[in-house]
Amino acid sequence: MKRWIISFGMILLILNMTACATVSDDENVDKPPSPEVYEEAVSVKVGALRRAYDRYYDLLVYNVITSKEWQEAFSEAVSDLEKCALEVQNLRPAKGYDIVQDNLNKASEGILFITENVVDAAFNYNQGMLIEISSVKEDVDMYLLDADNALKTKQGNDPELQ
Repeated sequence: MKRWIISFGMILLILNMTACATVSDDENVDKPPSPEVYEEAVSVKVGALRRAYDRYYDLLVYNVITSKEWQEAFSEAVSDLEKCALEVQNLRPAKGYDIVQDNLNKASEGILFITENVVDAAFNYNQGMLIEISSVKEDVDMYLLDADNALKTKQGNDPELQ
């Protein structure tokens, strides 16, 4: 019986040492992406976000198709827009691009606020909420523009990049 306990203890010790070695070998996991990788990811994700955002507002403003078709298209547009907003929020900024990512996060939060509230506010004729949504839309547009400008000038918030 002692032999089994000792053998089991040795197996656990070996497994523990292997697990610790594996964790320490993956030190590169927490490093931020390179600026080139981040810029490419931002370009792709924000491009998708903008297209989804435009489609969402086109459907919201220009209801030219039948009600059932419009509801399906609008529901799909909301889903795509929310997915894109969450993908943009999940980007890890490269060193010096914190301001860019902060603006993108604020834009994404605003978009998620709009998609959660606009239909309810419109159907319930909640004028106060519609005004707030309009204000948030202006903020979203500003945050996206600020992120673009910071990215184009490659300034971020790192003094080395300014």
